[in-house]
Formats: sequence, C-alpha cells, structure tokens
Amino acid sequence: ITDTLNAQVALRFEDYGGQTGSTTNPQLRVKWQATEWLALRGSVGTSFRGPTSANVAPTGPTGLAPISAAGGSFKSVDFFGNPATQAETATTYSIGAIVQTDALTATLDYWSYDLQDQITTVPANVVATAVAGSGNGSQLANCASPVRYLITFANNNACVQGVTVGNDIARVRSDTTNGPAITTTGVDLDLDYRFDDVFGGEVHVGGNISYVLSFEQAAFKFAGATVSPAYDAIGKTNYERLPGTIPDWRAQFYADYNRDIHNVRWTMNYIDGAQDDRGPTTVQTGPSTNCTVANAQAGTATNCKLITFGLTQDAFISHDLTYRLQLPDDLTVTASVFNLLDTEPAEARIQLSYDPFIGNPLGRTFKVGVRKKF
Repeated sequence: ITDTLNAQVALRFEDYGGQTGSTTNPQLRVKWQATEWLALRGSVGTSFRGPTSANVAPTGPTGLAPISAAGGSFKSVDFFGNPATQAETATTYSIGAIVQTDALTATLDYWSYDLQDQITTVPANVVATAVAGSGNGSQLANCASPVRYLITFANNNACVQGVTVGNDIARVRSDTTNGPAITTTGVDLDLDYRFDDVFGGEVHVGGNISYVLSFEQAAFKFAGATVSPAYDAIGKTNYERLPGTIPDWRAQFYADYNRDIHNVRWTMNYIDGAQDDRGPTTVQTGPSTNCTVANAQAGTATNCKLITFGLTQDAFISHDLTYRLQLPDDLTVTASVFNLLDTEPAEARIQLSYDPFIGNPLGRTFKVGVRKKF
C-alpha cells in the first residue's frame, strides 16, 4: 500500500457437498513498519472445517475406557459417527509487534479464537456421569435421563429406578456431534539475542513462551439434555470432559553456540502443571478391619492413615543437548541427548498414570543422525 504499510487479502471457497455444504472464508493481514526497529502487525479472518468420512459414518470402532460412574472399572465404549454432523467454524484475530535490532529479534502477539460447532464426540464419562453420577459405582442411576439410551446396562439392558446402579453399566455409546462453542485467548512471545565473538564464535540465547489467558467452553448440550455445564478449562486437567488438559503456559528456552563447523545447542522445555478438576481422592491404608475414613480422621484405629492425592498435576521440565558437526560435501552429523536429567513425569489418576499433555514418559534418550545433501 505504501513503503511501510503492507496488506494481504485472501478468499477461500470450499464445497464439501452432502449435508455439509459450501463455505466462503476471507482473511486480512496487515503489517506496518512504524520505525526501522519496530513493526506492528495484525490479522483477522474466518475458517471452516468439514467433517471427515469417519465423522459421518453411521458406525465406528469399539474401545475400552475406565468409567467413573462404574467406580473406574473398564467398560466397552462404542464410537459412532453421525451423518448429520455439520461443519465447525471459527473467527480468529491477532495483533502483535516485531522488534528487530542488530542483536535482538523479538515478537509479541495476542491471539483470539472463537470456535463454533466444534466437531467432537460426547465423552463416554460425561454420558455415564450424567446418567449414573460419579463415585464408587454404588450410586443410583437416573433411568429417566435423556441420554440414558446411550448406556447399555447388564441384565438385558434393564434400568430400574431406585435399583440400578453405576456398576451395572455394561457399555457406553459415544456419538460424534457438534459440540459447545469455545472462546480462547492468549499471548505468544519469542525472543532471540545474539552475542558476537564469544570464544571465536557466535552465541544466541532466547526462548518462546505461550500463555493461555482464557479457555471458555459453553454448556455441552446433547439430545436435549445438558450433559456438561459451561466452565473455564484453563489450568485444569479436564480428564472427564472436553477439551482435555489445558496448562496455563508452556515455554522453551535455549542457548546456541556456533563456531565454524561446530554447533552446540542446549534447550530447556517447560510445561506448566494443572489442577485435577475432579477434586481429591481419599483412600485409607492400614488393617483390613476397623480402618475407615471416620476412624482414620479420629485417630482411633492403629496404623490407619488417610492419603489424599490427585489435587495437582506438577509441571514438567526437561533439558535437551545437541551437537552438530558440518563436514565437507554437505555432510552433517548430529548427536543429541533428550531429557538429559532423566526426569520422570508426575503421577496422574488416569489410565496412563501420567498426563501426556504435560509429561513425557521417555527418560533419557540418545539420537545420532547423519544427513547428506546431493
């Protein structure tokens, strides 16, 4: 537009056919070079994602999952597609700044996503809890629940009000559907600073940080029933509801030294912890008799203790080290050590015993690579 103002306009048309239909989505990006060292940028647009063939298939696979309403016992979960699944749409925008000097490069961006009609499945635990609560499996089932038809009970699928309990669940159906709206915002920061002539080489130090400011999920309504109320998912594990674990922030910091044909890079990876939104679990340890929660709290039973866990998932920190050697004839040799300190992920009250969105189960690992360009 001018010597300092640039814009990019895009328009995308897609036709998915069937019940999904077509869509037209615009996008605008603008960058203004305010000074030699400062630029401002922003973007706004819409997006569209149609369902896959599996999303609209009338059948699907069957798996196993621990169901809280059945006391954590593993039950069959039948995953079904849905021919009536509609496309999901989103409106996004961002605004940020770029700082560029001889030694410093930095970017700071604020982003916002407003997602509508997300394509998802009704979580099996959400369905089971809506019908039979959550506990040790002895809680009574609500046979009149609007989502009761998604549960198959034992004894020929009989559900008797006041008699049938969570432990009677035999299998749960998890349907594909258009789920609740999501609004999420956050900030991304990237920094890189260069030091020249350090022992005859060049050093870069920096990092990137992503901080989630909000992650609001609307009420999840299915089959005319509210199976999950609205909530803020940020900083919580969300094990039994969408969208899964959302740490507040994650980051990566590095120091990179380069001299002639040698390069050494150290990286620290950080993923923040999260709260278990299901609350704590209290168990008793001690003799099989006369060891109850009440006795443990009162201290009237010998060797009877209460252990409470599951309140917090700790953050995960790991360190990586890589050496790269650039040889003649475009030949590169690399050697890396990942998770240098052999850090273990924190324990979690789920099937894997750790949270895969936070921790890494692999300990110290080694990698050697050779690359040749022709």
